[in-house]
Amino acid sequence: MSRFDCSSPDFAKLVHFDLKGAPPVVSYYEQVFALFKKLGATGILMEYEDMFPYQDDLQIVCQPDVYSVEEIQKIQSLAAENGLDVIPLVQSFGHLEVNFL
Repeated sequence: MSRFDCSSPDFAKLVHFDLKGAPPVVSYYEQVFALFKKLGATGILMEYEDMFPYQDDLQIVCQPDVYSVEEIQKIQSLAAENGLDVIPLVQSFGHLEVNFL
């Protein structure tokens, strides 16, 4: 018998979004978050990667078509409207990529 009861309301059911490579347009989240809610998801594990709108010194790691601050706020708002927690996944030094020229 398992120690974890996946049917328990205390058990988080997360959907992982890895935004590196081909991030969805913001309007996609409107449709998919509603679907995730219907399927019983409780949250989104959002791996922003280089799509997060970093500022100042960190701006060099952003893609040219990075999400705007307003788009990030809209994604978070859409998640909240669908009862989904947003958990940002931030890579640590063990995943650091270094390129030497």
